Amino acid sequence: MEVVTLLVLRATELGLLDRIGNCTHIQRFSIYADDVVVFVKPQVPDLVTIRELFRVFGLASGLHVNFRKTTATLIRGGSQERELVADMLHCPISEFPICYLGLQLSLRPLTKAQWQPMLDAAVRIVPAWQRGLIAKPGRLTLVKAVMSARPIHHLLIAEAPRWLLEEINKGMRGFFWAGKDRANGGQCLVAWERVCKPIEFGGLGVKDLRLHGLALRVRWEWLRRTDPDRPWQGLPMIKDVEAREVFDSLVGIKVGNGRNTLFWCDRWINGRAATDFAPGLCLTVTTRTRNARTVEQGLLGNAWITAFSGNLATRGAVECLQLWIAVNSITRDVRAPDVFSWPW
Repeated sequence: MEVVTLLVLRATELGLLDRIGNCTHIQRFSIYADDVVVFVKPQVPDLVTIRELFRVFGLASGLHVNFRKTTATLIRGGSQERELVADMLHCPISEFPICYLGLQLSLRPLTKAQWQPMLDAAVRIVPAWQRGLIAKPGRLTLVKAVMSARPIHHLLIAEAPRWLLEEINKGMRGFFWAGKDRANGGQCLVAWERVCKPIEFGGLGVKDLRLHGLALRVRWEWLRRTDPDRPWQGLPMIKDVEAREVFDSLVGIKVGNGRNTLFWCDRWINGRAATDFAPGLCLTVTTRTRNARTVEQGLLGNAWITAFSGNLATRGAVECLQLWIAVNSITRDVRAPDVFSWPW
């Protein structure tokens, strides 16, 4: 399917397909097994182009697109766009939110009803009449290998609400201790927090879903900094304060060229961030500058000094001097990339 990707790229270069924000041709065309997703604007030139593109590809390769089995999903749009897409592509129409590859996709935080399928998939693994027939070692295996594993697909991309994790934990606890949907206090011989500890620390090795989900979300920040070849690089990411705090507290940064390190947010000054030296001044820096300016951009001609707004009072001047001394104490190789490392 690389040929289709190149066709989309060429059509975009020729102006036959409108660009979608800062998305590259790779980001607007996704392939997983035999599932293909193409992002296009609901306007006549784009719809005609994409329809003809697939028609030509089918004639050349023999792999024809069956539009009757294809679904067009309106992310944003009204009845006019819906009618236009239906007339041009002759395929079923759906609207956000949708379930794609088992994931609930939405422009807004998921509702309780949209989280419910994940809860059902995690706790309803065995018919009720069979649960009591499984010995406790077998139930432990199912809890570790199935019940705590099924939510991982969702936990990779979104922070699950507290009520959902509590319901899954209740289901796992009831199935393990009593072979039922719920277990009362007398049936639980050990606190569930202890069961979720690693075996070497006296637990049974059941995953703590909250901590596991947090670790999976921290991984996105790690990949964003260390793997520039990921196809999603450059796309805006959801702000995850908790995951970012964990990343900052655990990951060490050795600055090289400074292109992947944020000047104001990252702990690149001997394990400390710029806000630690100048907390008052950093409040005057715009949010966009704090979240976008890299060390390379900030140190080029000492441009970081121009980020402050308003007049500097005496304390502000002292903080600026402290930050100046700290920044100039860093020795870096501008020809080497930034290095991110875990403490273990």
